Amino acid sequence: MVMGLALLPPQGVAQGLVWLRQLAKSQPATELLNYYENTWVQKWKPDQVSVFKRRIRTNNDLEGMYFLPCKVIVRNYKYVTLYTVLGLFVVDDCMLI
Repeated sequence: MVMGLALLPPQGVAQGLVWLRQLAKSQPATELLNYYENTWVQKWKPDQVSVFKRRIRTNNDLEGMYFLPCKVIVRNYKYVTLYTVLGLFVVDDCMLI
């Protein structure tokens, strides 16, 4: 459930953490919540932690975007230019590298 906090809107992350603390019944659960709060909530802004309504949410998305250029290069290595490869990293007018 802790990882689900990143799916909440930014303004709901702190409230979600409070709710999870109320549900925590064991020492390991409390320690996990302490770790999450100390590592993510206190060091990062909620809008940096939250992936709510973001197009790219997971490592799988990023790995897929990395695999595409590799696939194009391997299949067409004789014809691929640097500009072709760089163009593969542009998503929604935003450079991924």
